[in-house]
Amino acid sequence: MTAPAVAAARFAIACGIGVGLGVAYSFLRPLRQKATTLGDLLFLVFFAAGWIHLGFGVCRGDLRLGYSAGLIVGIFLWEATLGRALKPVFFGFWRIIFRLLKGIFRPVAGFFRFFCHFAKKRIANGKKSGTIKDDRNTPPPEGERHGKMAGKAETDPICIPPQ
Repeated sequence: MTAPAVAAARFAIACGIGVGLGVAYSFLRPLRQKATTLGDLLFLVFFAAGWIHLGFGVCRGDLRLGYSAGLIVGIFLWEATLGRALKPVFFGFWRIIFRLLKGIFRPVAGFFRFFCHFAKKRIANGKKSGTIKDDRNTPPPEGERHGKMAGKAETDPICIPPQ
């Protein structure tokens, strides 16, 4: 059985780690609006690292639901207090980062746009010429009608030879 003082100390540490996760979430929130998957994956990495540190570093393998709930409580404490005040700072930081990246990748994006357009035209033309056969101006061969010979008798479906 865990002593109440030890459990309270572990819960307080869990709340502190949760506050750190709240900072990470607030920092990654503007990135999440532009690249949702990247933002979510980065936060999951931070959350997993925090949970593993809490479970095996602080609690020494004594995994309990209350300690994990302390992480969530810490995240909500951050969001309710300083998270709201620092939201414009994080958005401003990411706005500067996005502008810098946009200026760096604009020439590269132009090249890729040209290359994709060129490849799309080449693949589409090659596909059309290989699959569409223009037979409008050529007369059908003699004796053929819809791919079958007109005078040819059909074979017996039971495969019994005629007598």
